[in-house]
Amino acid sequence: MIQKRIYVSLVFISIIFVSYSAQLWATNEGAGDAWPSLRIGVGARAVGMGGAFVALADDATAIRWNPSGLGFIKKVEGTFMHIGEAALPVSDPTAQGITRRYEYLSGVMPTRLGCFGFSSNYFNIGGIQYTIGTSELDFQRISGFDQQATERIFTLAYGYPIQKEWVLISMGGSIRRMRQQFLGVSTDGWGYDVGFIVKKENLRRLKNPRLGYVFRWQSSRTWKDRPDIEAPEQEDGYIGWNCGVAFDPIVREKLSWTMAFNLVNQRKGSPLTLSAGAEVWLLNNRLALRVGIDDWCFHQRDASQVVWEETKFRGRLTTGMGLCVSIARIDYAIDFAPLAPKHRVSITLGRLR
Repeated sequence: MIQKRIYVSLVFISIIFVSYSAQLWATNEGAGDAWPSLRIGVGARAVGMGGAFVALADDATAIRWNPSGLGFIKKVEGTFMHIGEAALPVSDPTAQGITRRYEYLSGVMPTRLGCFGFSSNYFNIGGIQYTIGTSELDFQRISGFDQQATERIFTLAYGYPIQKEWVLISMGGSIRRMRQQFLGVSTDGWGYDVGFIVKKENLRRLKNPRLGYVFRWQSSRTWKDRPDIEAPEQEDGYIGWNCGVAFDPIVREKLSWTMAFNLVNQRKGSPLTLSAGAEVWLLNNRLALRVGIDDWCFHQRDASQVVWEETKFRGRLTTGMGLCVSIARIDYAIDFAPLAPKHRVSITLGRLR
């Protein structure tokens, strides 16, 4: 009886977190993200499931999705993902020729004191049109298409499991250092994530139910390095949160099926989004098939209202597959959203299954 009360209390606490975060939507009209690379999903496995990975987060990409998931990792792991495209498929003539490149590398090491992780993100956009000058009559006006924007992020993370007879709880957090450069100016920032995951073997008819939550905080930043800028632009920091649930409808020796759902608030004032995904492992858990919907968007009619009067959905279909051998897993994902990187491949090394 006491165990059930503890479990219900944890669920209630997570609901309070979500409710408190929901109150913050009306306090800020800002939307989007000043750090574009944070909007790029890491790991083709998670991307193939629509990014519904907050309650799963059981591999090296947990550093980004939910650092508390590191507490479930028992052996050394590493993940690498590369995205490289010649040009963005856009119709705007001013954006033609824009290229992008994204690299992600992460590694985790479990110890008796918990699991430690490190990740590195590199994001580059090239071929950007630019103009230097005040007007068409400025003879010093210079234009071109060769400017680049780069972004680098380094993250340290930690997760620790708390084993009980009836439930497994993992707590974790991460700290990231970020730097962005564009057209001779640069800016730095810090980010912090804190989260938890609660796992239970069975809850009535639900198999392996999981509840995950992560709270994200991003520091303010100032653009600098340009001597002609008398008052550098100051951008405020922001907070956001992700809440997810997952369970396994089928668990067999040669077949397993996982369903996952995420509720996301990227930052104060931004739309609430829902992601959902499914993963099926076949052939003795060697071959995985995945499908998902990323960022179903709940549009808010009036920013002063906590409860939407109108709900709309904007779907983003994703799909993917994975192949697992003894020490490696190769994952592939396709994202059908406009302007999103279509193809993603990631490799994870370690004793995975």
